[in-house]
Amino acid sequence: MKAKLIITLMLSLFLASITAIAVPVKAEYGTPMIDGAISLGEWGAPTFSTSYFNIYMLNDEASLYVGFEALGGTFLPTGDGDVGMMNTYVFNMDSGEEWAYTWIHRTPALITLYHFDPDRHEDPTTATFSVTETVYELKIPLSELTPISLGDTVAVRFICYTQDWTDWNTCWYPPLGQPEDTYTLTLPPQIWFKASGGGVSYSDATQTSGDYCTLGVIGMSLESSTGVGDRVPCKGSGTFIDHDMKLKISFNIEEGAIVRADNLIYFWGTASVFDIYNHEKAYDVPFRLGLVDDEYGTTNRFDVQCYGYYWHGTLLPESEVTVWVWST
Repeated sequence: MKAKLIITLMLSLFLASITAIAVPVKAEYGTPMIDGAISLGEWGAPTFSTSYFNIYMLNDEASLYVGFEALGGTFLPTGDGDVGMMNTYVFNMDSGEEWAYTWIHRTPALITLYHFDPDRHEDPTTATFSVTETVYELKIPLSELTPISLGDTVAVRFICYTQDWTDWNTCWYPPLGQPEDTYTLTLPPQIWFKASGGGVSYSDATQTSGDYCTLGVIGMSLESSTGVGDRVPCKGSGTFIDHDMKLKISFNIEEGAIVRADNLIYFWGTASVFDIYNHEKAYDVPFRLGLVDDEYGTTNRFDVQCYGYYWHGTLLPESEVTVWVWST
């Protein structure tokens, strides 16, 4: 009964206040884990805060994420379950259409979606959540919020009800009587990268080839990446020579990606291989080339996988690997 009262009241509050919204727009792009823990660096700073709880919001290209962090009490009371409740309300600012995602400890395994368009009805949902004593995390598929899409700004309101901590007056954000806050569904970041390496190297890992090699290569992205792991078209070329094996590899770079948080860059493509020792030539041989630096420090590391061999090396101090990563 309480949930129905909350949702009905919420709709009337929204219709009365939507034209008065004039608050800063919050936006952030990211993909947190839905595991009932607000881990350091996972959600960033709280999107909204009160004296009783913090609310975190993120989105990626497929989902909207909401995290509640109670500053006291518990979402998992030991009594009859009449408290411990989180509601997330999302409003289409153009049409007034509303989506209300409701969780109540009385039915702890269930999340319910009430949809007003404009009449209230219950819709099936594939939203997922995780709840612990003071943390509740929710993942909402953006497909359930159609016609809202990336780049749109939505109005939002929340209920965060915890045992022995909040009451009907303190569990709301924004507070009752105040207009909704807003959140912008952030577009993916546009990240570009470029990497080069040149000089003499030695092997720095066991079971790899290359005690005396020379590297000269440069490559760059042709399309923007959304971050770590996103493989995009690239262009570049270069040469790698293993002097001991008398092997020369000429690279034609076709794709690349940032594969680690320290900006390790991988390039892929095809290569021409000249095996001088065996008097053999091979063309269109797949390769993978990795480059990472530490801002002109001592790492200057690379790896090459091609022609059935694997090299993992460090360039000598007078040589250099340089990686550039920037966003637009």
